[in-house]
Amino acid sequence: MEPTINQPAPSEKKSFGPLVGIIVIIIALALGALYVWGGKLSSTDEAPATDTTASTTTSADTGTSTITTTTVTSTTTVTE
Repeated sequence: MEPTINQPAPSEKKSFGPLVGIIVIIIALALGALYVWGGKLSSTDEAPATDTTASTTTSADTGTSTITTTTVTSTTTVTE
């Protein structure tokens, strides 16, 4: 009769590769979400663009000056 040799059960190798991959993907998604959210916040907080132009007209007959100011306001709304 042959002697029976007890061999230890193969040890399970735990691989951390998939876990690290999942963590990297979650971090990338979180950073992308923060980037998009920050872009939307900055676009809604901006003051409307205002262009003010002043011109001076002098009348030769009376010697008086008139200052005319024109203000142009532009508002852009982006909705996604």
